[in-house]
Amino acid sequence: MFRYTQGGVTVTKTVTLHPRNYKMDVRTSVEGGPERYTLLFPGLGKAENPRVQALPVGGQPAAAQGSGTLEVENIQYAALQEVPSGMNSQVALATIVRPQQGTRANVALTGAARV
Repeated sequence: MFRYTQGGVTVTKTVTLHPRNYKMDVRTSVEGGPERYTLLFPGLGKAENPRVQALPVGGQPAAAQGSGTLEVENIQYAALQEVPSGMNSQVALATIVRPQQGTRANVALTGAARV
């Protein structure tokens, strides 16, 4: 568990690792602060062109790759995927954000080539 307090606002992140299936659950709570907050998930590894996508509740999947930003409201999930660049590599990395049931989350997907 990670806890940070500043100006009367306490942010707590609880990380649970599941090594058998390479899964990690992260629970974030904010106490004494605004109802809305922003979580940033920078890219993984060193992929040159990661793919970011989201699925809104009752909507069609939306994706951003390359330059530009796409805002998606009330998501079921958002994901960032980095596909291996070499033909011999079979390792792909992904971060998937799935809000708890009953929680509304909006995202801004930004696809950009990495340097």
